[in-house]
Amino acid sequence: MHVIKAMPLPASAQAVEDALDALAAVMADLSLPLDVRKRAGQAHRLMHPCRDPVTVRRMEREQGLRE
Repeated sequence: MHVIKAMPLPASAQAVEDALDALAAVMADLSLPLDVRKRAGQAHRLMHPCRDPVTVRRMEREQGLRE
């Protein structure tokens, strides 16, 4: 009998951040074809509004865009 250990799923906000990080890595990988990197950029732009507003405000403060 196999025992399956329950693993907590990441919160939605974390899943969005993980996906955006992965897409950013694809966009930055110059070994990939340009059309692949462009499509990753399009997906990144479409997912960006899904970010948690708290995360967006924190990032803006870190970048000096918000007080």
